[in-house]
Amino acid sequence: MFMEFLQQIKGSLPQLDCMIEAKQKDGALFKLMDELKSHKDIEIIDDASFYIH
Repeated sequence: MFMEFLQQIKGSLPQLDCMIEAKQKDGALFKLMDELKSHKDIEIIDDASFYIH
């Protein structure tokens, strides 16, 4: 669902900041970043930032 959202807004704004609402925020962030690595149009910048092509 997150990737669908990103694809829909891609190119419409220069930067988007998101907050994770979860009990274990660090774990959720690490899991999300691991999952994003598998997408060909995602460029990982650092442990919590990425760029979508």
